[in-house]
Amino acid sequence: MSTPAPERPHRGGRPRNAAIDGQVLSAAVDLVIDKGMAGFSIERLAAHTGIAKTTIYRRWRSGDEVLQDALASLHLVYQEFEEGPLEPILVERVWQLYRSMIDTRAGRLIAELIPDVHRRPELFEVYWTQVVRPGRAPMVDRLRRAVAEGELRSGTDPDFLVEMLIGPILSGALFLPGAMTEEQAAFHVRTVLAGLRPNPKE
Repeated sequence: MSTPAPERPHRGGRPRNAAIDGQVLSAAVDLVIDKGMAGFSIERLAAHTGIAKTTIYRRWRSGDEVLQDALASLHLVYQEFEEGPLEPILVERVWQLYRSMIDTRAGRLIAELIPDVHRRPELFEVYWTQVVRPGRAPMVDRLRRAVAEGELRSGTDPDFLVEMLIGPILSGALFLPGAMTEEQAAFHVRTVLAGLRPNPKE
């Protein structure tokens, strides 16, 4: 799903053309998905779109700025958490995350960017605020409620539990896309939760 790219300061001259902005950002996503980070540059972007380099540079100072806006314009779509038993809700969410990572342009773009994200702090900030945080927050809130209501053992850290749940899912999507099954995702969630159920004797 696409959202408008953030507005960057206009540098004078003609007013910004939103259609050109969208064309450049969409092409940037395509280039990174097809060629990887090593194959991305303003020169290739200009050649791919037929838009002059000078036009692109009037809007963005560098390829990294283009990628920041391209990432901000895409996000993984998460459904709201519904009421009900914790385990099936989490199974549905981690499976949704896995499918989003391998089936959507946003997921495929992220897979190409992740190896470079820590060397590009501005890009990491966009990745965290636009992609990671929106997916984490509802899950953390649901797990926090599960602890408070006794579904999970007292003292369980919801933030760390999210990492336990989604870490293998993201690894599977990045390194073996398409190899994981929904049954395997369900087994993973059940295994993690099994050690965190309240002890009846407590």
